Order: sequence, then structure tokens, then C-alpha cells
Amino acid sequence: MTRPARRRTAGGVCAVLLVAAGGWWGGAEWLQRRASRRPPGRRARADGLLGALVLGCPSERSGCLTAEQAWRCDILMRTLGAHRGPVRVVFSGGRTTPAPLTEAASMAAHCVERLGLDPAVVELEETAASTTENIRFGLPLLADCDRITIVSNPLHAARGRRDVATEFPDVVPRLAFADDYRPGERFWHKPRVTWHESVVGLWYRWHDRGRGPGAGQGSGRSAQ
Repeated sequence: MTRPARRRTAGGVCAVLLVAAGGWWGGAEWLQRRASRRPPGRRARADGLLGALVLGCPSERSGCLTAEQAWRCDILMRTLGAHRGPVRVVFSGGRTTPAPLTEAASMAAHCVERLGLDPAVVELEETAASTTENIRFGLPLLADCDRITIVSNPLHAARGRRDVATEFPDVVPRLAFADDYRPGERFWHKPRVTWHESVVGLWYRWHDRGRGPGAGQGSGRSAQ
């Protein structure tokens, strides 16, 4: 009688773990999908000059790209691939780890050397140490673009677009969505970064409540 009882208990535990894992993954998918089209922003047109601002992310101490950085590079390349007009890309991010290259230089090198991005369209912004600074220092380099897209994972990109609305409200009509959501993409990485970004985003939404347009021109900062 003991063995069947133990088997039922083990089966129940496994079922609970499977349900929890499914909820964890499913919740991450839902949050990322919802964020990918969260205003401000609109669907990108396939003509005109498209500017892409790639938000920074800390590299490995060795200088190797992290899974998150690689994901942002993939999002950038497929976003550019769907555009028929000219493009300009700004990689933003300073050196926030002992890595030999800045965050911007690491991602730019990966896109140029491994993914085939034309180096002639690339510009680096290598001083930003936060998401707000990515926007504050990187966006002016795309000032003459017809459309501007913020490139990161969907939740982080949505937070970046909110920073655009605060720092540069006049740019909001030109914001376009990146191709940053694919169902099941990077299923081993997406749940962790999703829940991290959800907590960070909630904190900053609470921290920044009451800030009107232009209020971020002072010392506001956002975590990467």
C-alpha cells in the first residue's frame, strides 16, 4: 500500500511542477506579446529613412555577448530586413562590466561581423549607463529619420518608448514598433528576462509617476 501512495504523491508533485512551469512560460509569452504593440508607437512603414536605436545591455565579463544582447541583435536584423528604404542604426551603451568593449561596440561588432549589417549605417553611442541615458544620448543621433524604432526585448523596448515620450515628446509621432515578438522564441531565456523586466518596469512606473513630458531632462535613470 505504501508504494502506490508514494507514486501518487510523486505524480501529484510532477503535475504541480508542470503546471507551474507552463504558467511561468505562458505568462512570459503573454506579457511579451502584449508589450510588443504597447503605445506609444505604430506599425512601421516600409519606406523612408528608418532609424533604429538598440538599447544597451551588459556584456559578459569576458567580452562575449549575453543571450539578451544576441536576442536584441536578432530583433534588429529582422526589423531592418523588413524595411525597403534606407536605414540608420545607433547602438547605445557604455562599459558597465570589465568587458574589453562597450555594450554598444560589442553588439555592433556582432551584427556587422556575424549577421551582415552594413558598417556604413552604424553609429555608436558609448556613454549611456541606463535605459533613460540610452534614449537621452542615442535618440538625437537619429533626429532626421522619418521613423524611429526602439530595439530590445518587447517589455524593455516598451519602457524605452515611454522614456521617449518623457524625454522627447515631439518624437512620439515617428515611433515605430520593431519586429521584437515571435511566439516561443528563446523559450529558455524569455521567462527569466520577462519577469525581471516586469518587476523593474513596475518599480520605475511607480517611481516616475507624476512626471510630465520633459520631466526626465534632469537626473532620471532606468535600469537595463
